[in-house]
Amino acid sequence: MEIHLFGITTSTGQSFLRALTLDSLSPIFYSYTRHPNDSLPFSHFCDLSSPRSFDLAGTSTDSQIWISFAPIWLFSDFFCSLVSLRPRLLDYLKGVIVCSSSSALTKRFAFNAFDRELATRLKSAEDNLLADCKLMSVNCSILRPSLIYGRVGSYRDSNISLLISAMRRFPVLPLPMHSGLRQPIHASQLASCFLHIARELMTSCPDKPAFSCINVGGDSQLSYSSMIKSTQDLLQADDPARNCRILLIPTKIFYFLSFFLLFKSSKHFEAALRICSNLSGFTPAHQITNSSPQRFPVLPLSD
Repeated sequence: MEIHLFGITTSTGQSFLRALTLDSLSPIFYSYTRHPNDSLPFSHFCDLSSPRSFDLAGTSTDSQIWISFAPIWLFSDFFCSLVSLRPRLLDYLKGVIVCSSSSALTKRFAFNAFDRELATRLKSAEDNLLADCKLMSVNCSILRPSLIYGRVGSYRDSNISLLISAMRRFPVLPLPMHSGLRQPIHASQLASCFLHIARELMTSCPDKPAFSCINVGGDSQLSYSSMIKSTQDLLQADDPARNCRILLIPTKIFYFLSFFLLFKSSKHFEAALRICSNLSGFTPAHQITNSSPQRFPVLPLSD
């Protein structure tokens, strides 16, 4: 069995690479990137926007699982092009496991155009990928993670890391008194979910291909303000972010203050309002991996 990895220059991709090298099954794997180098093991050149130039590494007669952490719309277009232009490359493909985003679900009804278009783009890519996998009779699992956080080597998230940076810059961070629930998932937790699904594909031979779309989050559900405070408490004692005061203000006053963001960006305005929304209730990572729950926050957090 061969595993072929796309989009490894992300925190989740790097977490998956680390987990894969330690896996007891020790499958053969190849990674693809637009900028292969010695620090990326078994890396080969691949430009997802140029499927005609793609060369499949490894032994083409081995069963394969393709895993992608790249933006799903890029991988979906790439895969769909291979299905129509170069289907022979997929002769030994057993399964596809792809990372999408919970934004496909949570931002469908956003009032700013950017978020609505993102949700549409994600959902369209998911539907196209599922349709082509069904056409090719290939197993397909799409994971929609909630808020991803955590640092892996030189790669870090663009969620909690940005909040930590904000706390390092500002002495006070105002938050609504009644903030919504979040279910943050560490990059290593998400990578473990991918590895578990890949392992099941490697060891099982289902009579019919399966197709699934899973909304996955971390093992803890906590309020937005609790998430920020828990993050702050685990930073090192000399981190400037520890000095930032989390100021809980009445929710209506928070709404009023957020209104001024509308004059700068409707996207930022809606992001502020979304702090009060519950973006949780996803499948906990430990239920997918059949492991013990991990409380938030899982380390390492950021630089």
